[in-house]
Amino acid sequence: LTNTATTAMFQCHQSSCSMDDPLAGGGVQLAGGTAAPAPAPLPQAPAPQAQIMASAPAPAAPAPAAPAPAAPAPAMLTAIPMGPTATPDQPSLASYCSKVSLLTTSNGGFITAASMTDPDLALSEQMCLTRTYSIAKGEEMVKSVQGLTDAQIEAQCDSFGPALQPFVDMLDATPAAQVVTEVQKFVLSANMTVEQLRSTGAICLYTGYRRDKMDVAVGAALLLVGSGQAPYAELVGHHLAQGFGAQKSLEQAKGWYGHALTALDNGAEPVFVPGQPERVELLRAAMSGQVSGLTPMAEPKKAALPTFSFQ
Repeated sequence: LTNTATTAMFQCHQSSCSMDDPLAGGGVQLAGGTAAPAPAPLPQAPAPQAQIMASAPAPAAPAPAAPAPAAPAPAMLTAIPMGPTATPDQPSLASYCSKVSLLTTSNGGFITAASMTDPDLALSEQMCLTRTYSIAKGEEMVKSVQGLTDAQIEAQCDSFGPALQPFVDMLDATPAAQVVTEVQKFVLSANMTVEQLRSTGAICLYTGYRRDKMDVAVGAALLLVGSGQAPYAELVGHHLAQGFGAQKSLEQAKGWYGHALTALDNGAEPVFVPGQPERVELLRAAMSGQVSGLTPMAEPKKAALPTFSFQ
């Protein structure tokens, strides 16, 4: 307010006048009650940029975001091989005898000493024949076993494998007569009678052939030979000649064939197919390999054959 009044301080309309009042909002109150528009406020000068930066700290730089966790790698599936499988360490005698049986059927029957043109096939036929005969005989004997299940019988026969394995290992380099002597020593030290040993050997021979376990079969054949049943030496000869359960060696097989044939010549009771005494001559001819009228054939080369998968 001021004590000096000027005409500029008053607003008059006809006979009514009013004085500007700056405390009343800066507007001039007219006689009619309408407020005059207030003058626009003066713009204030902006603060210097340097002063703003000094008075307020600069905002801190944002912390780097933590890396997102890597997505887990998808599980990789291994393809199931559909091609040929790995060759087992020991060939299957059951599979081999199935093929031999097909050849025997297609040839019209078993090879005889008079019709033999292939000594190896003749020995293969006799091996599979003795296997079948051993399985049939063992099945009948198992029916008489009391107090044991088939699984328990098989478990007991499997325990013969480690016990007789040292004698099996001798087959590829030790003469048959020496191996027989060692097995006989084992028989004498066993806490079993000869009859029990023979029964056990026949039953374990059956389970070994039926389950295609060559260690059990060869061990049982040796046990039978060591217990005084020399004709079973034919089985050991077959295994050596064909390489099932023992290192293949025709020279070593001849000693076992000879042990069996000598026993039969001296009157031992045949243990395989008693109704076919001509088997003795067939084995002797096949073992010698000297068949008249034959031209020596070249050794066939082994080749990988293709295999196919079927759905």
